[in-house]
Amino acid sequence: MGFLDSGASRTLEGATGYETLRQIGLSLQPVVTQCKVANGQMCASIGYVSTPVTLGDKARIIDILVIPELPHKLILGVDFWVSMNIIPDLRQRIWHFSDHEPSTEV
Repeated sequence: MGFLDSGASRTLEGATGYETLRQIGLSLQPVVTQCKVANGQMCASIGYVSTPVTLGDKARIIDILVIPELPHKLILGVDFWVSMNIIPDLRQRIWHFSDHEPSTEV
């Protein structure tokens, strides 16, 4: 389960999310980059994990940036929305695939 964030351009995970992926055998591709998070704080990512993600009947590989100091397990950024072909309606708190009817489950 992730948090859809309309202000996040990239999908991010904190230390607990990274630990989960590490335990199932996914490896970190080390790349140090600086990121600005929602509260305006600059944080350093330690790399990314290419992660298989399934939503409904769609499966994709998403490169998730790992930011250990991030308090959230997983933030689903706009890159996730685009990859999964999601159209969110944040006002009504619904979403749908571009070729399907709206759904309230994320």
